[in-house]
Amino acid sequence: QVLGVMEEFPLLFPTQVEWVTDLVAWARARPDVFLIIRVHPREFPNRRDAVHSTHAKRLAAAFENLPDNVRINWPSDNVSLYDIATEVDVGLNGWSSAGKEMSLLGIPVVLFSGDILYYPASLNMLATSKPNYFELIDRALASGWSLERVRATYRWLAVEYNLSTVDISDGFTFTEVRRRSLAGRIRDRIMRKLDPYRVQRGNLRALRKPLQHGRTFARAILEDIPVVALQLEKRTVLSPSEENRLLRAELERILQHAYPDTPPSRPLMQRLHSAVPILEAST
Repeated sequence: QVLGVMEEFPLLFPTQVEWVTDLVAWARARPDVFLIIRVHPREFPNRRDAVHSTHAKRLAAAFENLPDNVRINWPSDNVSLYDIATEVDVGLNGWSSAGKEMSLLGIPVVLFSGDILYYPASLNMLATSKPNYFELIDRALASGWSLERVRATYRWLAVEYNLSTVDISDGFTFTEVRRRSLAGRIRDRIMRKLDPYRVQRGNLRALRKPLQHGRTFARAILEDIPVVALQLEKRTVLSPSEENRLLRAELERILQHAYPDTPPSRPLMQRLHSAVPILEAST
């Protein structure tokens, strides 16, 4: 956008401040709802930036004189998105991957733009106008949690993280960079000065042997074939029972790892726990 090479799309809410302001005004007239506004952590001092963003200051000004049924979830609260998900009935998303994650848990999500997402808007409910946006919130509240929403989101994730990628991990070496001592940083700087291509040479040595999926990688480039189409050549379509088995395993994994200490009385826990036997019976 800064360079002027990215297409700009008209948005129902041109800025996040306008979006939040309109939502607060809507909630003020709706005492039957409770609105939680989750502020993105990178708007505030963090490991990348040590200052408040200008946008954060504008948001803070919009948060003055809030009604009793609106609360702000600040980064300093140390509350996870997955903690909030156990309490909410509907997610409201701008363009964050949080909309995909809420849908993965079966929670309905309402969008005001489908052009700036990195996942299909069809996983959520997309508004066509401002009046329609607030109508969709009520429709989402009425529709409630859905196991089929979980299924649709997992199908998309299969494309995004698996079918649209080629695994080349056997062709390079990678070590997670950890915080090093001063002596270690000085040593690394000296080594880069003496041999700036040391890391690249190590990766080239690893590439001397053929990649396990090198043929797929080459065909995608040389024959201009979409990676998804190439991946599907080697796959068989899952049967409904096989898909249910995998979904059941994923829901059990979410319950075990994301919510090991969450009381089963929470609404989302009840829904996820109830979905597991349904999927098991359908397998």
